Amino acid sequence: MSDLVKSLKQREKEYQTQLDGLYKQNVRVRKEIGELEELLQHVDALLRAELGTAYQEKQLVVVPSAEWAQLSVPKAVQRLLGEAERPMHADEIQKTLESRGMKFSRKDPKANIVTALVRGRDKGVFARTAPNTYRLVEAEDEGGEATE
Repeated sequence: MSDLVKSLKQREKEYQTQLDGLYKQNVRVRKEIGELEELLQHVDALLRAELGTAYQEKQLVVVPSAEWAQLSVPKAVQRLLGEAERPMHADEIQKTLESRGMKFSRKDPKANIVTALVRGRDKGVFARTAPNTYRLVEAEDEGGEATE
C-alpha cells in the first residue's frame, strides 16, 4: 500500500471519529434544548394561571431560530417529533413550530402540517396514533402501536 493511500485512510478515520463525536454532542444538545423548552412551557403555563390577563399582555417573546425557519414543513415536523419522542397533535405541532420561527407559506398552516403528516405516514415516516395525532416511526418499529 502506498504512503498516499495510508495517509488518506488515516485521515478518513480521523474525520469519521470527529464526525461521530459531533453527532453525539448534537444529540445531547438537542435533548437539553427539548428539556429547557418543556420547562419554559411549564413556567409559561404557571404564569398564565397565576397572572391571567396581565401575563398575556406581557407574554415572553420566543426568539425564532433561523435553523427552524429554513426547514421544509415535512423536515421540521419530522425533527420536532424526533425531539419530542412522543405523539403530537397537528395543532400542538403548529404552535411549537411557529414558536421556533417556522414560517408557513400558505394561509392555513395546519393544512400544511396535516398534509406533511399524511404523506409521511404513507411513506412510513410517521404513524397515526389518534385523529390528527402522529408519532415518528423508529427504524425498529413494525407499526404495532399505530392505529389507522
